[in-house]
Amino acid sequence: MSSENPLILYDAAQEMLEGVGALILLVEDDPANMLLTRTVLEEAGHRILAATTLYDARELLEVEHPDLVLTDVELFGESGLELVRDVRENPHLQDVPVVALTAHAMPGMADEVFDAGCADYITKPVDITQLVRRVNANLAMGRANGGSRRHRSPGGRTA
Repeated sequence: MSSENPLILYDAAQEMLEGVGALILLVEDDPANMLLTRTVLEEAGHRILAATTLYDARELLEVEHPDLVLTDVELFGESGLELVRDVRENPHLQDVPVVALTAHAMPGMADEVFDAGCADYITKPVDITQLVRRVNANLAMGRANGGSRRHRSPGGRTA
């Protein structure tokens, strides 16, 4: 018989289930990273809106209200932190947690992403178990802090 406390196991299972079924905007310009991240999150039960540019991400945010935004910090010729600032400045999206993906775990990077308004950041290469856990934890915190489960349909209506 396992020596682990059943309540701890229950809490870990509950943590993993908290974010299941969430709508996530994934902004990633690298096709391999997009495929991996999208596949892992879909296998975890999430629905993914995919964008490869800031322009595409902004267009999606005009018609959708995701539960979480997961964005690469360094997109081709653009900074994902610009999108973070856009989300923070939009009254309809301020409750949406934003998590940055970065290949650069250099000194000062954490300050930069948190100053931009990110709730968290994940370094690449991505550990898929940590990715799911961190996304789910940020979804749970977003909901606890008043995050919405509403989604706007393509016509702009709240569903």
